[in-house]
Amino acid sequence: MTRRDYLQKLLLLAGSGLLIPSCINADGLISSRLIHIKISSYQESIFSEYLENLLPSNQTYGAKELHLSAFTLKMFDDCYSEDNQEKLEEGFYELEKFFKSNIIDYSKLNTIEKTAFYQRLCKKHNHPQNLQFLLKESHKWAVIGYQNSEYVMTKFVTYELVPGNYYGCVKLKA
Repeated sequence: MTRRDYLQKLLLLAGSGLLIPSCINADGLISSRLIHIKISSYQESIFSEYLENLLPSNQTYGAKELHLSAFTLKMFDDCYSEDNQEKLEEGFYELEKFFKSNIIDYSKLNTIEKTAFYQRLCKKHNHPQNLQFLLKESHKWAVIGYQNSEYVMTKFVTYELVPGNYYGCVKLKA
């Protein structure tokens, strides 16, 4: 190998070494890089399971296949004010507390028990205010993300180009 090859590999290694720390959160890797909201990978997994329960995959794609948790988290990070982002962070901590207090081992639950758990989460109205805010906003953004996904827009909605059809001479019945 030549000196040029060694330098090229050294620069590639140094560049990737600088990139890796930005991808790792203190609590583990999360799916997308968030600037303003700090959540753990455990909170993200709970959140993605919640969204999967809202929009399950049956004969159509669900929240996991469409990556709605990453979309929703990105919307929270980009579109909300600092006060609302703090509410959302506290809502994530409240969701984690609710999850830990009601579930012994989530991996051992079958789908019926998981569905029952998330129905209890959605129907219970005496949650802390931040958790209610998180659930309401995540439901809103999950539905928006689902309706605007490429899968729904190409498979379910009939797509027409912008101008559409032009019918110049149409006889009207009076």
